[in-house]
Amino acid sequence: MQKGKPFVPFLIEKLTDTTPTNIKYHCKKTKLNVGEVAHFALTQIAEFPAFVVTKIKFDFSNDQGCWSFYDYLFNNAAKSEYKKSVQEWYDKQKGKYKPKRISKKDRSACQKLFGIDTFYRWKG
Repeated sequence: MQKGKPFVPFLIEKLTDTTPTNIKYHCKKTKLNVGEVAHFALTQIAEFPAFVVTKIKFDFSNDQGCWSFYDYLFNNAAKSEYKKSVQEWYDKQKGKYKPKRISKKDRSACQKLFGIDTFYRWKG
């Protein structure tokens, strides 16, 4: 993730990888797989608006702070469709990503941990 935008194609390629990991996430009862970790890594590097990418409307959150997009993301049967949507959208939007420097105080825990200081915002 520290490599930022050049690493995006590699992460998109991994979105269909269902190899289990030891990583837990509070919105999933089982541990995340590689494809799900790749999704979360992507969202630390660049903006991928779920509705715009998938053309599916998702509820924003439930009482645990888990939005319905995760039901889609955690469904292994949907991974190929999701990867295809992300890849097509990214290919069309490459020139519309603009780097935005993240101040130290505004960095997420993940961004701090991996030294990510730039986030790529989509300018639609």
